[in-house]
Amino acid sequence: MFTPTNTKIYAKRFAGYYHMIGQIMFPTNGTGVRYAAIRKNGAAYLTFSSLQPPADDMTGIQTSTVEHLSVDDYLELYTGQNSGGDLDTIAGSSAVWLTIAHLSGR
Repeated sequence: MFTPTNTKIYAKRFAGYYHMIGQIMFPTNGTGVRYAAIRKNGAAYLTFSSLQPPADDMTGIQTSTVEHLSVDDYLELYTGQNSGGDLDTIAGSSAVWLTIAHLSGR
């Protein structure tokens, strides 16, 4: 289901409804807003979530939705922040991830 660079998840076998969840973690920084979004086929935003981070702890943001995908549709997880400076995401499979589960249809 992944591309060789692991940046996209494809619906390879079945068309139908999928539940998708993405998560992003940021280090401690209480300034600005963080967001996470899931895009379909590089264009349409399927879901968008934002939050103001706490001043004294890491920020985790999740976004999720149920959407219909056709075979070979792909999803990407996007993120951003406006703290006024550089702010990397926290790396690692438990900190940044995107998952999809086929629910129904073929």
